[in-house]
Amino acid sequence: MRTILFTLIYFLFSPHHSLFAQNNSQATPPLLFDAIGFSDRSPFLKVRKDGVEQYLHPYGLQLVDEIEESSGGLFEVVVGDAYGVLDAAGNVVADFKYDEVSLQTDYDNQWYAGIPYNYRFILTKLDGRYGVVDAAGNEIAPPQYEEITIIDSLSIAFRQGGKWGWLDARNGEILQPPHYERATRSYLLPGAVEIQQDDKEGLALRDGRVLIAPEYDYLRDFRLPGKQLIFFSKAGQAGLLDTAGKMVLPAQFENLDAIGDPNVVKFKKGDGVGLWHIKEARVVLEGFTGIDDFVVGNSIARRGQGYGVVQANGNVLLRPEYDRIVFVDAKGHYLSSNAVSIAMPAMGGSSAGKQQSAVPDFVEPYFMMVTKGGKQGVLDWSGNVVIPAEYRYIELLFKAGKPYFQVYQQERYGLFNGAGKQILPFEYAYDEYLGMNYYPQSSDYAQNQIIPLTKDNRIGLYHAGLAKIMLPVAHEYVVWNGFDQVSARRSIGAGSYNSETALYDGEGHFIRPYEESISYVAVAADRIVETWMVDGQWRNRLVDAAGKTIYENNGWGEFRSNSVTQLLLPKDTILDAGYRNGLLKIRGNEDNLFIDKDGVEKRFSDYESVGDFYDDRAVAMVYETPLEADETIGSARDKERLGIINSRGEVVLPLVYERMEAIYGIPELLKVMQNGKWGVVTKKGAVIMEATYDDIRFSSSSKAFVNIIKNEKQGIANRDGTLLVPPVYEQIHTDNNSFGAEVPLFMVFDGEWYQFVDEKGELLTFRTKTRLGY
Repeated sequence: MRTILFTLIYFLFSPHHSLFAQNNSQATPPLLFDAIGFSDRSPFLKVRKDGVEQYLHPYGLQLVDEIEESSGGLFEVVVGDAYGVLDAAGNVVADFKYDEVSLQTDYDNQWYAGIPYNYRFILTKLDGRYGVVDAAGNEIAPPQYEEITIIDSLSIAFRQGGKWGWLDARNGEILQPPHYERATRSYLLPGAVEIQQDDKEGLALRDGRVLIAPEYDYLRDFRLPGKQLIFFSKAGQAGLLDTAGKMVLPAQFENLDAIGDPNVVKFKKGDGVGLWHIKEARVVLEGFTGIDDFVVGNSIARRGQGYGVVQANGNVLLRPEYDRIVFVDAKGHYLSSNAVSIAMPAMGGSSAGKQQSAVPDFVEPYFMMVTKGGKQGVLDWSGNVVIPAEYRYIELLFKAGKPYFQVYQQERYGLFNGAGKQILPFEYAYDEYLGMNYYPQSSDYAQNQIIPLTKDNRIGLYHAGLAKIMLPVAHEYVVWNGFDQVSARRSIGAGSYNSETALYDGEGHFIRPYEESISYVAVAADRIVETWMVDGQWRNRLVDAAGKTIYENNGWGEFRSNSVTQLLLPKDTILDAGYRNGLLKIRGNEDNLFIDKDGVEKRFSDYESVGDFYDDRAVAMVYETPLEADETIGSARDKERLGIINSRGEVVLPLVYERMEAIYGIPELLKVMQNGKWGVVTKKGAVIMEATYDDIRFSSSSKAFVNIIKNEKQGIANRDGTLLVPPVYEQIHTDNNSFGAEVPLFMVFDGEWYQFVDEKGELLTFRTKTRLGY
């Protein structure tokens, strides 16, 4: 037996005490403890007084010995030998007078913070009898029953005199006097009660009327597409009822299974399975060892080791003579039934039911990929041969809105269209080289229209929409850009290390011809940067689609497609170099040079350096004071001042900061330093926290709060800049449990006392000089 300790309920205490209270004569004296610390049962704290450790609810100021369970914002707690329940605010929901309490809650699907509960009840036990209290603290039934179980939000089952009945969960009124061997929640029909009599199952309505007499071994949910039935087992045989209890299929089979068709069910009889047609009330197919769910009218059926295809009317579309059959749509997605089917448990009690999730929309036409004797082929949905089962491997591709088949004959493959017509000969070979040297990712057009071809470590392209080879299989490196253009590089002569590159449009027409030792980077649909090297120096020029030079500059350094200022980009955004807000940045001897599409130079004369623009914003830099004669750009870092401007040169964020840093996990904010102090701004130029702090620390465990440091004192602020706890404390402690709670707490230390502050910045009315555990 637990030693009775003590309970303190401070009804006269205000649950919060303002840090800035002015009327000290009215202030509540702090509650003192020998030691306080965080606990693993948030929001409760661990406290020690007179050598005894207990849990303290920080708002209700309830002291308890143990916290047994928690659910739905309720806490099952113990004081001495007495059990009770507190809510999240620390209010007493069930008094501390019970021998046991048990939280009974229910919600749909997977739990998440703030999920709505279907019900929240508390089962109470006193002197061997059971009662019920609701989440508001109302006693629905005093502890007077032999046993209690929750049915749903409206009904509660109870046992009295060895028999079960049920009562109204709102007021405790008896709806069904005790009569049955068992009464429990039914998962078959909402609001129904599963009843048992003489070890047989049935269903009753909430008002006590019997819907299905208790004469079955067990009942289970049974779903057909658009229809609910009830599976039953009786004397070892399976049958079906409708939801009104009317017989649909008398018990005559060993097992039944929904199979994805509204008119038929699969039955098991002996070692075989077959189909029973519900409307026709007859067996339409039997003699198979397995039948899969129907998909768009067809089902894969097995007899022995052979696979075939059957239909719901019993028609055998394909005889079971294949080694394997797979249903796919035009995109190569595996076809499966989206019907929910829960069948009876297999004999022995294990569940044989299954539930399948809805799949993405299928695209016609549908195909059957078949294997026979180790060879693969393709049939259409009616069973007609598209490609005979004569090939080593077949891969389905979907391009230009149509299916294609990459068909392998020994080590070479050819290309067939969706009707089975061969359109490219068997002269291509799969090569891992393709994955390392072909990059269509930047172009949706390429991924939708183009089929890459490989042979002898060379790459070519077939345009499905135009039904032609747009790039011969002669290239070592092929890259699509975001303007649906393709850069293709090939060797010059056999065994040569020299190469030449051309740029094509999306239909295979030249934009720029093959040139030796040159690369092309498209920066707009009609603007290309040509890059090459002369005597170890990079040279670039901007040309139009016809090759006319738009801009050249000998001071233009190496141009790389991935050279883009990253600081202002959203999270996980990757941009290639190009025109932004009508300007292309020229990197090289100058760091403040841009050109427009006509090659006209633009400098932002008020700034020393301007980065790439994104969403009409760029990071810019000025010198706080002019450079001295012996100072260089690299040696004058301490004079640099950063800010943000727009493409018109207007200041978006003043250029007053020595440093600007991205904040991990918070892509919309920047951490900035001014005069050696830190602040926080948005990437759009709004100041969230003025630069007045020695440091600002963001925690990955906190989604809302930041730790601020000023004059070696600590405080807490919201991420929106709202000051919660001023930086006046020697220490501030948090824990991950607190950060995840609905009402986070912060432990503060002023050099003498440890106290707690809530998320509103209000000081709570208890303190200690010792941090528990330290």
